[in-house]
Amino acid sequence: MSLRPAILLAAILVAVVPASGHHNPDEIIAALTAEISRDGGSADLYYRRGTEFRQLRRDAEAEADFRLVAALDSRNPEPYKALAQILLWQEKLRPARVEARHAIDRASEPRLRAACRMLLAEIEAADGRGAAALAACDAAFADYPEGEIDWYLLRAELQEMLNQNDSRIEGLKAGHERTGSVVLRNAWIDAQLDAGLADPVLALIEEELAASRLKSSWLLRRARARLLLGRTEDARADLGLAIAEIDTRMRPERPHPALLIDRATALALLGRPAEARRDYRAAEALDADPWLLRRAELALGGTH
Repeated sequence: MSLRPAILLAAILVAVVPASGHHNPDEIIAALTAEISRDGGSADLYYRRGTEFRQLRRDAEAEADFRLVAALDSRNPEPYKALAQILLWQEKLRPARVEARHAIDRASEPRLRAACRMLLAEIEAADGRGAAALAACDAAFADYPEGEIDWYLLRAELQEMLNQNDSRIEGLKAGHERTGSVVLRNAWIDAQLDAGLADPVLALIEEELAASRLKSSWLLRRARARLLLGRTEDARADLGLAIAEIDTRMRPERPHPALLIDRATALALLGRPAEARRDYRAAEALDADPWLLRRAELALGGTH
């Protein structure tokens, strides 16, 4: 039995799970398991149960269900895509790559095929294969030029790793213009600062500072721009203001990784590397996103 649209999966759950309000994943799994035991498994039911297992990060059980789905519906890309994601989480990169390619080969709809290619890009990046990861990103955008915000960010991160600064800047600008995303606009500004270009973005930074209630990230960007322009004292003043604001927002019992990284960057730029490394390591321990850590690494000169 092949997988059917999401509306049918919802209908299956209505039949399987009693209508008594919201249900947690364990309850849904129990109901689906009972249905499978009573009437026999189907691709739909195994896929839905695998999705619940995945939500709980019960990876081995999710993997087993998605493999059953693939056996029952071998021409559908979705179970292979799900398998690739589960295997990536388990750092089983070689089999993850195989399943991602199976998904790509079976995906006829351009957006889904592009999403499968971006998953392959994540796998290649996790395996340290930056050029292969970037090639997968480029193929994804060829399939679906509009892209998604996360796709632009991953491609930009790979371009940064491969020292393709001009392409990184152009890609983020194009992404912002296409999507209107503030996240991509800010990443485009950061990319220009990373490339040593202050003049094109300083006016934008000043506008954001004037409009923003929380200013620390924009003070940090203006400090970076001012350092590039040789305005060292003005930059140091901005960095001090940024740290002061971050200190008022930081919750020591539950520090936010982004605030830790911003403070680490400011401290590094002020020539206080020991304190910067303290914040960097705290953010690292909280599993901060790699692109956030990279920001502080650049300020620390690669020594952290």
